[in-house]
Amino acid sequence: MPVSEIKKRSRKNFPDVEKYNRQWDHTQHEIMTNTVKYPNRTVVSEYIDEDGKKQKKKKIVELNRIGLPYQKMITKTAATFFCGIPVKYINQSDSEEAYREFQDLIDDAKIRFIDKDVYVATSRYTECAEMWYFRTEKEEDEEGNESVIDRKIRVKVLTPDLYTFYPEFDNTGKMIRFSREWKVESQDKEIFESYTAKRVERYERSKGGEWEEVSNQVNAIGKIPFVFYQQENVEWHDVQDMIERLEEIYSNIGESNDRFAFPILKLKGTVVGSMAQDRAGRVLQLEGDNADAEFAEQPNATESLLMEINRLERDVYDLTSTPNLSPEALKGLGNLLSGVAMRYFFMAAHLKVMDKQSIYEPAFMRRISIVAEMMNKMSGTRGLDVKPVITPFEIDSREALAEYLMSVNGGQPLMSQRMSMEEFGITDADEVIKEIEDDTNRRADYGNAFEFMT
Repeated sequence: MPVSEIKKRSRKNFPDVEKYNRQWDHTQHEIMTNTVKYPNRTVVSEYIDEDGKKQKKKKIVELNRIGLPYQKMITKTAATFFCGIPVKYINQSDSEEAYREFQDLIDDAKIRFIDKDVYVATSRYTECAEMWYFRTEKEEDEEGNESVIDRKIRVKVLTPDLYTFYPEFDNTGKMIRFSREWKVESQDKEIFESYTAKRVERYERSKGGEWEEVSNQVNAIGKIPFVFYQQENVEWHDVQDMIERLEEIYSNIGESNDRFAFPILKLKGTVVGSMAQDRAGRVLQLEGDNADAEFAEQPNATESLLMEINRLERDVYDLTSTPNLSPEALKGLGNLLSGVAMRYFFMAAHLKVMDKQSIYEPAFMRRISIVAEMMNKMSGTRGLDVKPVITPFEIDSREALAEYLMSVNGGQPLMSQRMSMEEFGITDADEVIKEIEDDTNRRADYGNAFEFMT
């Protein structure tokens, strides 16, 4: 079938990879790159030239540009809750041998890491593909004859920044053809591969040329060896505008701090001489009846601005079902992070995992079907029947939760000394703290006295 016809029968909409990459990389956000929407400042200053004349000069001052990597944080946190506990495969057949071989294959192919790559790529680009293939190792004898020494089943994650996908489905949603297109820059050519259950077609063309079929082979496993993952929008789609607004506010606050945060001395009247210094400090002499000097202070941020920042930050987390694990957000939670209450704290993230199951469970079932066919072709193993089980990330013990939270907040403590004592059951924590301080100071005094005598 001609390449043009294959493309015509595939889907019409493709992900905007360039836009998603710009949103993903905070150094490429509009606040960092769009000098029309967010222009630099032009500052006019005066100076005296060599002839003693007053002149003016212009200077471009870079705008404080603050990009916030919320997109990465939202995506990677969601991936951790989805894949933090590896997907389990439950045996539903009587064939223990097939199940053991499947489990060995899953472990050997590092599927727990593949799952995270798949989740991040799908969340970042709205789609990705998983390709299964045989990797064969051969050796030559002295006469130049090749023989197979090893054959393994392997998997690779394909992303839309490197490949263009053309999946084709029938009326029941079954995949009947999957094609991929990519460029080989080193050879200045493009490649188009198309898979059906029966055939594998390969086309090539040089830059600006026509597609030419270079191979048309039988599909060795009798099944399309691709799993296609797709979701409607990128993970941060609903809060992109909020992130941009936060970046604008943070950048404006940076500008305000540059202009007003450092002391500015306001003078009324005429300055006589320069600022003199004696033992009492610096002295500024002024002339005139109304002469005066005082420091100009930066006005505090308005309450409405602070409210907007807090609301936007809260909504970015809430609307993407992302737990806020920052030290500030965790402050004062106390007993909330224990037992059943801890599950409520992570409930939104767990519900998000459950929502994503509609995308990933059918895809994992297709993965199992592909691997079963490849196992049959490679070793004759039959009877594989397993079911994937997705378990949201969860910490069962409070101690493990504390270790996890401290690891993500840079090792900062989660509670004060007083709070930890009360948690332990000490009723008069303030008195105990005072006694500990007295003992510490007494030991320090003894140590200093001993050092002095020796």
